[in-house]
Amino acid sequence: MALAWSHMVLYVEDVERMLAFYTDVLGFEITDRGPLGRDGKEIVFLSQDPDEHHQVAFIGGRKEAGPSNSVNHSAFRIDDLAALRKMSAALDAEGVSYNPRSHGNTWSIYFEDPE
Repeated sequence: MALAWSHMVLYVEDVERMLAFYTDVLGFEITDRGPLGRDGKEIVFLSQDPDEHHQVAFIGGRKEAGPSNSVNHSAFRIDDLAALRKMSAALDAEGVSYNPRSHGNTWSIYFEDPE
């Protein structure tokens, strides 16, 4: 069986700030939101693929993290170099710092989301 990336769910401090970044800068759309369990926390689902209910989800209420967490990075594919340039322009417009890299067989930009 071949594995393919499905989704990630992140505990975040500020759901609205993360939603603004993932929708306005990265182009995700909110597909669903609602309560999670009995503790009253909300979960918000996002996707760029109309056939996928969610590719990313956020749950609010994470306490401030230390200097590191358990996630190193998440990788997203993009169609071509022109699309990568468009993404870097969107990051520039938001004042997001990033590091361009060439791995020989791919071009990449590394950046951090608001959290």
